[in-house]
Amino acid sequence: MQESLSTIFMRFGLAGLIGFAIGLERGMAAKENPHAGTRDFIMFSLIGAVSGFIALQFDNSWLIIAGFIGFLSLIVTGYWIDREEDSEITTEVAAILTYFLGVLVIKGSIELAIALAIITLAILSQKKAISKFSSQIQVYELHAALKFLIITFIILPVLPTRPLNNIVTLPLGEITDLKLTDQIVTIDLARGPQGLRKNMQIQAYGRKGKPFGTLTVVQLKAQHLTARFSGALPEQMTSGIELRRGLDIPWVNTMLAALNPYKIWLIVVLVSLISFIGYVLNKIFGTDAGTGLAGLIGGLASSTVTTVSFARRSQEAPALNINFAVAILLASAVMFPRLLLEIAVET
Repeated sequence: MQESLSTIFMRFGLAGLIGFAIGLERGMAAKENPHAGTRDFIMFSLIGAVSGFIALQFDNSWLIIAGFIGFLSLIVTGYWIDREEDSEITTEVAAILTYFLGVLVIKGSIELAIALAIITLAILSQKKAISKFSSQIQVYELHAALKFLIITFIILPVLPTRPLNNIVTLPLGEITDLKLTDQIVTIDLARGPQGLRKNMQIQAYGRKGKPFGTLTVVQLKAQHLTARFSGALPEQMTSGIELRRGLDIPWVNTMLAALNPYKIWLIVVLVSLISFIGYVLNKIFGTDAGTGLAGLIGGLASSTVTTVSFARRSQEAPALNINFAVAILLASAVMFPRLLLEIAVET
């Protein structure tokens, strides 16, 4: 779709403005780079914008890579000349990012380009604050944060979201015939008619634990089972698919139905998150104010989880039991207005 000339000019202007902002920050830095001043950064962004525009005109994204290779050669040359005086590559990395920000603006991802430019400016302008923060972090604090990230973003996403009774199943057999008119299913039994009988209802599952529905046994032979399916047949239920059944012990099935690995681990994540927030707030505002704020924030999510979190921390730091008790009271106090607000929204 052809865009108006004014729109194209506005995008080039925005690209130049982004380059100007990043270049201005680099020019105000303690060490000025003679090969990457404010005007240079404006040109860096415009080079990226021109590369993106030409790529759109010729419908060939490789032209962006070609422009980047030429641009990168200039950056590497400038760095090689000044490598003995300034070994840092922050300015060079910012220049490369500025090039791609110009490409994003022309490609139409204006909001993303502006957001990345703001983040880049924040990172570049807070060198002292970031260095100070890095020097204050202890090794054990970094390990604790890493463990929290592992249990949240690695373990939690891979856990099954279905109850365990859908997962802990036994092989039933393979469907050999399926009559859609009267919903009669013929199954080649995998383990023979063990525990099966006529008119028995069987909860059928797929190989990945997805429940298919209920089968009522119509006819039972040595290695074959004929059953009637209740409800609408799912699309995945076809001839040749393997079916599984739940365990034959009712109380075990009931117990497993109450256990959902994803939700159980989510509670672990919430408890760890509240503890982590409390620790960070303690570092920023001190023990008294930080613990109280953690209790208020935790109460907005779950007062029960907050109570469990601070109860666990009370074993690690008994001297702060009074602070933890206050935090638990604050979390419980927040629960009532939170519930009233949720009820008001739902009604």
